[in-house]
Amino acid sequence: MSAPTGQPTLLPPRRDGRLLPYLAIVIGALVVAVLAGQPAVVAFAVPFLLALGVGLVRTGTLAVTATLTVDTSQLLEGDLVRGEIALDWTGPLDLEVLIRTPRGLVGVPPYPTRWAIPAATGPLRLPVVLRAAHWGRHPAGEVWVRARAPRGLLVWQGRVATGPSLRVLPQVERLNRLLDPAESRTVAGVHQARRIGEGYEFAELRPYEPGDRLRDLNWGATARHGRPYVNRHHPELSGEVVVVLDTYTDGTTEVLARAARAAWAIASVHLQAGDRVGLIGLGGGWRTLHPAGGERAKYQLLETLLEMGADAVDTTSHNWVSHRLPVPESALVIALTSLYQRSVVRFCQDWRAKGRAVAVAVLDAGDALPAPASATEVIARRLWRLEIDRRRAMLAGVGIPVVTVGPGGLARSVVGGLRRLGQAGTVRAAR
Repeated sequence: MSAPTGQPTLLPPRRDGRLLPYLAIVIGALVVAVLAGQPAVVAFAVPFLLALGVGLVRTGTLAVTATLTVDTSQLLEGDLVRGEIALDWTGPLDLEVLIRTPRGLVGVPPYPTRWAIPAATGPLRLPVVLRAAHWGRHPAGEVWVRARAPRGLLVWQGRVATGPSLRVLPQVERLNRLLDPAESRTVAGVHQARRIGEGYEFAELRPYEPGDRLRDLNWGATARHGRPYVNRHHPELSGEVVVVLDTYTDGTTEVLARAARAAWAIASVHLQAGDRVGLIGLGGGWRTLHPAGGERAKYQLLETLLEMGADAVDTTSHNWVSHRLPVPESALVIALTSLYQRSVVRFCQDWRAKGRAVAVAVLDAGDALPAPASATEVIARRLWRLEIDRRRAMLAGVGIPVVTVGPGGLARSVVGGLRRLGQAGTVRAAR
């Protein structure tokens, strides 16, 4: 049986609850024997002295190498995830192992989530079976260890491993309740396609520009002119919508659910109107929703949101480059954002400056925060609210409609902003 790989976790020793009483008895017996002149009292302390000698044979830090692996990274509510805890250490130990699961995962009887193994020696492997109880992005669990040498008086305990992240999707019925928008076709036709865009009917030939698709290259014209030329086409009657998802928040299920409802309220009406809808997640990942909509498109949207969970924690992945994001020229860009990142404002301004139609739906999750614990925290939240308002004003200053996505009136607020955008797009097209 092979040992788990990875860096070992060093656990410092802690005293057992018996150590201080044993020391007190030994020292007290010696003091009484000396002061009272009765050496026989020392015999009373001999068993405790021997226990101290045996119990302190092993001291120093304990190196534990541990891993938690699972058989899948994506599952539905109610599904089982199976895995294994692999542990390794040196020497015999009385071992207690606990897997601490998040709220979204629960144990499955009769499979244990806690093990007590006397006089164990490494390496050791323990099977794990958990059930997905709630949708969301959850770690597979944390492995905690409590160890002591046989008859020892020192204890080593702590977290030694964290499982991989799991994406749990809701069942179909729950998914429909979660994402079903209040207004189904309110925004159908609020924007119209540009005169020149992506389609099948040839419109013009022009020099290549950054962002053009390589498949649009006209090789004959490129060879004649000595520089790349691309074909431009008239768009199809249906439009194209790109939903930019930026859920850089605390990552709780409530905030993700609110973001998912807002994104689906936007996407579903355009899918029903025959538009092509694309999703861009944090970091630039691209996904096209199924044209027919339905459960498949809903799952695609929710998967995209859950995939963004790790990026929302890893701040090193937030270095967007706006011109590298695959946003077609003819697309209506709808950014769903918390505005926590200043760069999102800049990218929306860049898209607007390039002539793209842009709208912003601001995800307001202030009501999901716990009550402020001090006056300082109250002031800090007020200052942060002022900063968010300033960023909203920067967007509005360049003609970008900004709406708020709160706990209520979700579809109405998004739809209203899209109507304003559609009217503005109609005016620009008429010009």
